[in-house]
Amino acid sequence: MQPSNSFDIERLYRDYGSALLLFAHSIIRERALAQDVVHKVFLKLIQDDGPRQLNDVKAYLFGCVRNAALNDSSVRRRDVQLEEETAWFEPPNQDHAAEQNLRRALDGLA
Repeated sequence: MQPSNSFDIERLYRDYGSALLLFAHSIIRERALAQDVVHKVFLKLIQDDGPRQLNDVKAYLFGCVRNAALNDSSVRRRDVQLEEETAWFEPPNQDHAAEQNLRRALDGLA
């Protein structure tokens, strides 16, 4: 079956959506994230007006979901949670009045 419009893509979603969700969940281990991955794959199909010249659409869909799930997992592993008390930097103790005086003095030299 070669999807050619949104109706065909909708049929693919009805036929394979739940299996693709289970597959994505087995990779990501979070249902909401797995749903996001499957939805992104189908959104991409809609934007691209469906897959072209495929012998096995089911295998293609599972491959797309696998790649999207692995990419999503990779991106999430790069995210590091910081404790609320962890500061990225210590703000300097600035004397704003002295800074403005210095700027005025430097401007006066020019």
